Amino acid sequence: QGLMRHYEMTPSRNNPGVAHENGSIESPHGHLKRALEDALLLRGSRDFDKVARLQGIERPRYGFFFDQSIDVAGQFLFALGLGLSGYVRLDIAALGLAAYLMMTVQSLLRAEVTRVFHLATGGMGLTEVRCLFLVANAVFYFIPPRPFEMAGITVTYADFFGVVWIVVNVGLYVLTMIAELKKLAVDEPRRRK
Repeated sequence: QGLMRHYEMTPSRNNPGVAHENGSIESPHGHLKRALEDALLLRGSRDFDKVARLQGIERPRYGFFFDQSIDVAGQFLFALGLGLSGYVRLDIAALGLAAYLMMTVQSLLRAEVTRVFHLATGGMGLTEVRCLFLVANAVFYFIPPRPFEMAGITVTYADFFGVVWIVVNVGLYVLTMIAELKKLAVDEPRRRK
């Protein structure tokens, strides 16, 4: 109601069972869906990778570079938004981003030395991490973090989640580095002179 007053609008409702009253909203949605369906039919397939391979126009290095670049930019914006939201202290959000970027760089290093791009670390892939953030956002929404003093520092329970995120990521980084170095030491033993 406040939104309607702000924009000086009068709310209205559709009458139950009168389908045409919603047409001004639903019609553009239907047009878009039909246009997308027509484009996919003309294209011949919904499988974008397969079509690119068959047409000889695939660009795996371009796609990899673009995907990783967008992912890093997205994580930067996510951390900045989280830090500016007041839910998590900006310094903790920045350290969380640094820990995430450490893991990103490590996965790219592993891909370079092993020729295998690992999508998961510690049994968690990007989908699980995104689900974790979705749950955290829901918790923040339903139970807003309230600041409190602890040892002279103002923190929220969300700051504790941030610190746990940092510790877990740095720990995984160190453990993965040690495990990968052990494998590489076996694959490339030191040469004796």
